[in-house]
Amino acid sequence: MGLAMPNLNLMMSIGTFLLLIFWFIDPGFKAGVANLKKNKIAILLIGIVLIHLIWLLNTENLEYAFKDIRIKAPLIVFGLVLGSVNFTKEQLKLFFLSLSAGVWFACGMAYYNYFQTDVGLFDHRDIVTGISHIRLSLLMVVLVVGIINFWRKFSTGWKIYYSLVFLNVMIFFQILQSLTGVISLGIILVFSFLVFLFRRFGLPALVISLGGIIAIALGGVIFLSSVYQSYFSPVEEISELPAATVNGNAYYHQKDVKLIENGHYIFMNICEPEMVRAWNKRSEQELRLGENSNPLQDRLVRYLTSLGLKKDSLGVMQLSNEDIQNIEAGFPAVIYKEKSGIPLRVHSFLFAYHVYSNTGYASGYSFFQRMVYWQAALNIIEENFLFGVGTGDVKVAFRKVYASGEYNLNEKYWLRAHNQFLTFFVAFGVFGLAYFVFFFAEAFRLNRKSYLAFAIVLLTFLSCLTEDTLETQAGVAFFGFFVALFSRPEDS
Repeated sequence: MGLAMPNLNLMMSIGTFLLLIFWFIDPGFKAGVANLKKNKIAILLIGIVLIHLIWLLNTENLEYAFKDIRIKAPLIVFGLVLGSVNFTKEQLKLFFLSLSAGVWFACGMAYYNYFQTDVGLFDHRDIVTGISHIRLSLLMVVLVVGIINFWRKFSTGWKIYYSLVFLNVMIFFQILQSLTGVISLGIILVFSFLVFLFRRFGLPALVISLGGIIAIALGGVIFLSSVYQSYFSPVEEISELPAATVNGNAYYHQKDVKLIENGHYIFMNICEPEMVRAWNKRSEQELRLGENSNPLQDRLVRYLTSLGLKKDSLGVMQLSNEDIQNIEAGFPAVIYKEKSGIPLRVHSFLFAYHVYSNTGYASGYSFFQRMVYWQAALNIIEENFLFGVGTGDVKVAFRKVYASGEYNLNEKYWLRAHNQFLTFFVAFGVFGLAYFVFFFAEAFRLNRKSYLAFAIVLLTFLSCLTEDTLETQAGVAFFGFFVALFSRPEDS
């Protein structure tokens, strides 16, 4: 799709190597190691790699184990280099300026891809190329943290510039429809607001504000629940469904699958022969009888359902020309044409919840796939509680669990836990989990007096709740670089 990013993995490898070379020059090996000894967070960061090395003793797949260690090896460089170098506030401001330039570049290419894409429904997250959309979202939130931290020190001109940067973040998240980015940004903004209140007005203002935020959150949950109930509650009785069309042909009612679209049952009131023949009279995108898993036919069925129309010839003939174009363009229901941005993403989430809660099917729905991943991880943990499965056997352990047939998940989605804490538990047992929890506990404790450092640790912590952040080179670079960069809170 459109423009692509350069080879970022290669660039990250070169950058990491250059960091190490410059470290040997300044501050030099002896002074650098002496500085590192004073930095507990950086030492704990390096310890993550050491755990992987120790748990080679408890692994069978050494080839994959060494691949895993190679991916995580940059943590040593980040801890060693960034954890032993002092940075001034001016240098950190320059860093965030450079980060803003990178964000503009990545967003520019994503905007280009977005406007080059044909009109229709598509996964907007695909407009980000060369880097994970989640990673880009997190980098943008990091940038917001930097803007908030240095805002009072910016001149008027720089405040205008960074206001535009923040505005771009808001617009981009709306287009990207990234719930991860929006939720992470929301948590950081709430945290920043609470820090400001506490510093300015003290504990009473903090407590009152927390109460207000909790009330707003509960109100949001109640609102979403009402939206869900109004859209996914049936307005028709199964016992009263008609047996035949107006033409006398039998309807098919799959009564054991009670999925709903706008109050109507998706897999009921279907007369496929009539529906297909009528569709082929109105569209050049032809359907054929008896085709299994045809995306166009699936969309047609859902779209008709969303309008309260039966899936027969009469229903198809009642569609407007715009409806036909919408279905051809990829819209599975009329609401997908009416909504956009984050509201559309929220609706998609609610539909995914409806499918998962009624059928247990999670394939293609990222959040609910994670529910399956976490269940699978807990299954593995139960049998390997103390020492885990070893550094190199995590992937094999997950495949064995999925292959058991216990989980309703397509094979292409057989992935790890998508939660770094659970993945550590699977690989290293309760001892590995305890180390990772202790790492974050110490990072939060030691950074508690620095808004910037604490917020960065909070963001990396959040990323580990929904992603295997340390299982990819980009994730390791994000985690290791930012944790190490702000591991000396007195600098920030």
